[in-house]
Amino acid sequence: MDRRDERFRALVEESPDVIGLFDAEANISYISPAATHIFGYSPEELIGQNVLALIHPDDLERVQAAFTELVANPAKNLLIEYRNRHKDGSWRFLEANGINRLADPGVAAIIGHFRDISERKLLEEQYRQSQKMEAIGRLAAGVAHDFNNLLTVIMGYCEMVVGALRAEDPLRAPMTEIHKAG
Repeated sequence: MDRRDERFRALVEESPDVIGLFDAEANISYISPAATHIFGYSPEELIGQNVLALIHPDDLERVQAAFTELVANPAKNLLIEYRNRHKDGSWRFLEANGINRLADPGVAAIIGHFRDISERKLLEEQYRQSQKMEAIGRLAAGVAHDFNNLLTVIMGYCEMVVGALRAEDPLRAPMTEIHKAG
């Protein structure tokens, strides 16, 4: 093996992302060692398997359609996000990039590049939740401010009415209670 081949092998095999080769039916003919981390399966367990079998049922139709389009269009470059089942049963968010090189005799495969983006998705969801909470906080502050304005008016009129009523007036006690409640 020459130096160029060694460098290429190191590049592929030491990448933290999965690099794989697939036939037109999505069967795996090669997958890099990072598959163990991202999929939970060793490369030996995955070779010959169909990569679509690990995709979340809600994402499967969309991914199958994209893969079919990729196979049909050699110039097409596919970039897609979906959920993938890890060997431990959990679902991971993956970003997949594929390019059709089936017609290239030196490759004769679809080249796939997979990255686990689960942490990024979690952070995005946390950010969306914090934005929602911030919006709710602003709404609550606005409602409290408007309510305070109403109470100020109510209390002002109560003071005026209580001040205008004689001590023995039967309305004075209820108006005093309204003012206390305000």
